[in-house]
Amino acid sequence: IRVGGLVKEKSINFSDDGLKVNFMITDNKKTVNVMFEGILPDLFRENQGVVAEGRFNKEKKIFIFRITLNFSQSIHK
Repeated sequence: IRVGGLVKEKSINFSDDGLKVNFMITDNKKTVNVMFEGILPDLFRENQGVVAEGRFNKEKKIFIFRITLNFSQSIHK
């Protein structure tokens, strides 16, 4: 599955070792919970546009295996 949107404010939660992160992606209408394990892009932050590719897990969260940043202004409208 591929989802795109903004990293929702105050939704980023890192594991103790800093290699796992849970966060939400929103288009300001719908929001999905996602999980990522690995090193995030340097500019990853709240309200940043992202495109994430992954699959659903048993908890109905999306487990991301690829994440890229999106700097398009159209995602902010």
